[in-house]
Amino acid sequence: MDNKPVDSRDFRRLLEFTDRFSHYQQIPPCALQCFPDDMREIYRTKQGNLDDRRYEWITANLHIENTTVADLGANLGYFTLRLASEFGAHVDAYEPLLEYGELIRWFSEMCDLDSKIRVHQTVVGMKEIDQLKKVELFLHLNVLHHAGVFFDQGIVNSTDDWTTYSNDHISQLSKVTKTLVIQVGNMWKGNVLFNSEESVPFITNMLIKNGWNVDKIGVISDFDSLVYETYEVDKSHLIPRVHIYRNEKSELVDYFIGGHQVASRESGLAQRPIFLCTSALVS
Repeated sequence: MDNKPVDSRDFRRLLEFTDRFSHYQQIPPCALQCFPDDMREIYRTKQGNLDDRRYEWITANLHIENTTVADLGANLGYFTLRLASEFGAHVDAYEPLLEYGELIRWFSEMCDLDSKIRVHQTVVGMKEIDQLKKVELFLHLNVLHHAGVFFDQGIVNSTDDWTTYSNDHISQLSKVTKTLVIQVGNMWKGNVLFNSEESVPFITNMLIKNGWNVDKIGVISDFDSLVYETYEVDKSHLIPRVHIYRNEKSELVDYFIGGHQVASRESGLAQRPIFLCTSALVS
């Protein structure tokens, strides 16, 4: 493809943008190839190469060629751009953050993917789910624990509300997709939704109870390689239980397996399992 040049001061402004959710994802590879040398050092993710590892696990476990995808909380479009550029997927990217929605559009133009990517600058709460078009794959990565904070604030006002809301939200998703890939954080407004070491059984039970078959679970136990290992749901009892907590002295998140510290990272994202699910409710 003929990549479009980048020489805009506005583009630099977007890369330098700072927010709670900025510097969360890696730059999509097809876009990074187009970066001028003087812009390559502007943006650095806080998560290392964790997006690479998540992407590798998702694409290894799904047939994605030319599929239709919804990317909820698309951030700056790492998964949106890679799926479109490498698998020919048609992606609807939902990103309420104005600056990052603009970046996704920039990257789409740079990579000549305008015809495959649509950016929606909106949150997707309960009332919006019914308005979504049906897609073959729905990426729902680390969004649900923000309900009541960044969307549907009038519905979720406590951890009990969050549990009720999440059950309804997950159930409603079966109306718009056959395949769901989901990650969920365990903290809500500083309160624990579920213990980190109980993430796998808690989320598995929530998914099954609301009409989803959990086909595969991806987890990290080697925090040097950050490679996701794959487990079938009937083998989920073999998954190492990883406990995390924020170390106030180091300001890092410490990771423990069996009571032994195995890693310290800027965030707890590497602890969160990925669930690949299918629903029988969408033909």
